[in-house]
Order: sequence, then structure tokens, then C-alpha cells
Amino acid sequence: LAQDLRLAGVQALDIKLIGWFNGGVYHDYAGNIRLNRQLGGKSAWLDLINYASVAGVGLYPDVDFQRIPDSAWGFMPMTDSAFRLDGNEAKFSILSRALLLEKEDIGLTPSSLYLLAPGQYMEIAEGFLKDFAQIRTNGLSLRSTDIYSDFNKKDMISRPESEAILQAQLEKLAQEQDLMIRCGGAYTFAYTNIMSGVASDSSHFRLANETVPFLQMVLHGSMKLYTAPINLASNSQTAVLRAVEYGMLPCFQVTYDQSSVLKNSEYTDNFASGYENWREDILGAYAMANEGLEGLIGCGITDHRQVAQQVFATTYENGDVVYVNYNMEDVTVDGFEVPARGIYRERSGDQ
Repeated sequence: LAQDLRLAGVQALDIKLIGWFNGGVYHDYAGNIRLNRQLGGKSAWLDLINYASVAGVGLYPDVDFQRIPDSAWGFMPMTDSAFRLDGNEAKFSILSRALLLEKEDIGLTPSSLYLLAPGQYMEIAEGFLKDFAQIRTNGLSLRSTDIYSDFNKKDMISRPESEAILQAQLEKLAQEQDLMIRCGGAYTFAYTNIMSGVASDSSHFRLANETVPFLQMVLHGSMKLYTAPINLASNSQTAVLRAVEYGMLPCFQVTYDQSSVLKNSEYTDNFASGYENWREDILGAYAMANEGLEGLIGCGITDHRQVAQQVFATTYENGDVVYVNYNMEDVTVDGFEVPARGIYRERSGDQ
């Protein structure tokens, strides 16, 4: 996939690898690493690392230190999970999107994920890093970096204490490789090189009548920002336009095979992931993002405003202004014609 995209003209590419070790997407306890043989094992893994290094492709294996499936090897809920206030293990169900039932009810596993006790963060990180040193990449993706209390009567941990432990873990991980963090909070910013899954819409509560990219304006220029998977959005074209408007990079979550092979499997969230079906959309999104954001990823955003009905302008600290038009017809604003469902970039030197 990386070779194909590079040959098609994609020069900037970061890859998050989901399901690469310990049994798949909902992997086992991450204190040790077993590469999945179905993907070619260690030799294929080293080939991929070598290719990424030579081609300049960012490689970020995805790991979840905090959420452990109920069927995970090496994990004992009674001793390893966080506890709720009522004395039960902290866990939540994984629902089938189609049936809105727990997977256990329809014969699939895992059916729930446990939250790891905060007191075990450092132990699991150290065990992972010890094994990862033999097969390491320059980057690592963290699926969850949540803060939560642990009401275990033998070792009770408050949210502030949990935050301090998590930050110590992040500091240790960041010393070893670049971190891609999914939907991180302020306590993760100091350790984040790339944030993935960044929200691009508001809650649409009745009390709010405008959507403002506040988070993007605060963080832009200090880290790369990637959208949630565009191929899983309700309107992929609008999602690409929103990414450019907010200065974010478009993300696609794809599989080499068609997504139909995942039907009735443990992982049903990738319901539209076949690469061949999305290839042209990926290249189109890259072309639009490259046109609108080339050279701006490291720049701060100084202004964002609506300049006409469904037309928005984002101004960067170098003086460039990117216009995004969501209308079905061309619109002229500030003396420039912005194409329908398209963008126009006014460079600071263009007068």
C-alpha cells in the first residue's frame, strides 16, 4: 500500500498499524510482544521497517496499554484491572454496530474491555519497551491515554495521582520514540508529535449556534493533527473539506482486502475499508490537502472566520489564507473565486 501511494505521488505519509501483535486489534496484555504470524512474522516486520526508513514513511505501530479484552492472555481482572466505586472491575462492553448488542450475545469475542489499574502503567510500559527494542520503529501509536480513578481498597488511586503516573509513563515512552496519540488531553500535549482522531465537529447542542475549531487553533504548528478516518465518515467529501478548513491532515483507515472479510469477526468497525475502493479518494484528498496546507503544518493559525454563506477562511501566521467553499456553486469572496466544493489558497506573496 505504501509503495503504491508513493508511486502515485504521495510524498508525505504516516502509517498507523492496527492489529500487528498479540492476536489482533483487541490485543492481549501488552507487557510482552508476539508478532502476528499471519502478517509474515519478524522477517516481514523488519522488511517493512527498512522500507519505511528508506522511503521516509512514518511508521506507528498501535498499542493500547489501558484497555484489555476479557479474553486476553496474561491478564487477570481481579488483580490487574481498576475497580469502580461499587467494588466491581471497571470495564465496558463492545457493541455490534449492526445489532447494538454485546458481542458475547452474538457469539463473538471479546465482548468487553477492562481498564488496567493505573498502578501497573509503568510495569506494562517497561515490559513492552524491553521487547519492542528488538523490533522498534521510530514511532509508536497510543490508542488510549485516559485518566480514571481506581477504587481498589488495597491500593486506591485518585484521578490526579493517575494523571501523574500516566505522564511518567508518557515521558518514558517519548524518550524512546515519537508518539502518535489518539484524542489526547492537555496532559499529553508535551509528549505528542502527532495527534490522531482529532474531532472536526461540535456537539450541536441547542445552546451553541456555531462550530469553532478552537482545539485546532491552539495546537496547530506544535504537532501534526490527523482527522478521524474519512472513509468511515457520513460524507467523505465534506470531511476532506473540513480537514483543510481546520488545517488538519486527512486520515483513511484501510485494509488491503475488502472490508467484507471482517463480517462476523471480532472487529466490525472497519465497515468501508477496502483500499482499492478508496484509492482514488485517498489520492484526491491528498492532492487537496497538499494544495491547501503545503508548508503550513508548522505554522500557527491566527484567525478563522466565515466570509460568506458556507465559505470559511483560515489565516496562518505566515500570512497565507485558505478559503474553503462548501456550496455547490462557485463563490467570489475578498476578490477571489473559490470553486464549488473546493478550496482557494491566497499566498502571502500573491497580490
